[in-house]
Amino acid sequence: MTQAKFTVLAVGLCKLSVCTDEADPQVIEALSNADQPTGLSHKWTLDPAANFASGETNPCVCEKDPHRKHYLLHC
Repeated sequence: MTQAKFTVLAVGLCKLSVCTDEADPQVIEALSNADQPTGLSHKWTLDPAANFASGETNPCVCEKDPHRKHYLLHC
């Protein structure tokens, strides 16, 4: 098994965006919570119904690497 490429793009009070080649939602959430713990009783979760501020869907293809996607999570 290879390790996922994972980069946090932005962190806000309620939103987190990441860029990764990982496709499993549970792994993406685990990586996000390990890298950026919320400090609250609830954790980062994928938000498939949300769109990015730019209007792009969640997830969307990374503009720098077509093998990676950007994901939006909320807490």
